[in-house]
Amino acid sequence: MVKQKKWKMIIYMTLFAFISCLIALPYTTAVLEAPSGVVITKTQLLITLIINITVQSFIAIIIGVYLGPKVGLKANIIRNWIYKDTNEKFNGRSILYAIVAGIAGTAILILIDYYVFMPQLEELAKYSAERKDISFLTGLSTIFQGGYAEEVMLRFGAMTFVVWLLSLIFKKNDVWIYWFAIIGTAILFGIGHLGAVFSIIDTVTPLLIVRTIFLNAVLGIICGYLYWKKGLEYAIIAHIVGDIIIHGFFE
Repeated sequence: MVKQKKWKMIIYMTLFAFISCLIALPYTTAVLEAPSGVVITKTQLLITLIINITVQSFIAIIIGVYLGPKVGLKANIIRNWIYKDTNEKFNGRSILYAIVAGIAGTAILILIDYYVFMPQLEELAKYSAERKDISFLTGLSTIFQGGYAEEVMLRFGAMTFVVWLLSLIFKKNDVWIYWFAIIGTAILFGIGHLGAVFSIIDTVTPLLIVRTIFLNAVLGIICGYLYWKKGLEYAIIAHIVGDIIIHGFFE
């Protein structure tokens, strides 16, 4: 019975990851390009992306559902929606905390990008001048794929696994273990965005790679901390807020 209950949560959460990819199709269709030298149609590329995200989310959700409770990392609000057994609901103050964190983190990365990176990256300015405009609504279509699916993969899956593994190795749940996992998965989050950079920029410089990893890691650290202290749902909120700002207003 317990295993059946866990699989119900796994299936529901995976299904929403898949749905989030479908919702994001206006955006991914507009921006996705095949890497240079790769012969593939836009439809094939989109199908591959959806399958990859869904499968990775499925694996991450299994990790989060089975290992999260062992190390105090949780998604109890989502669990309560499905099973009605935790009595945990959204807290107004925590929602506000997540929204403010998302706004602050996004503001920091935008300012750093504008004043530090952009003046030194001519290739990025060239790409921005040549690319077609993305409408506000098209930009917003990606907020659930980014805010939900990415948090599931990076926080619920990868961060949970790192914390569990290190706790198992060192036989304790020290604070440093959580911070190592938060920072490590935030960097991994940044690395995960390099594929998009290589697909749209002809000449990728070391500085552009550093920019991509660093800026994405800023929000990743914030979301990782929220997952640790508040729960996965608040990390999702912060990430969605960040994506609304970036893809809706600064695309």
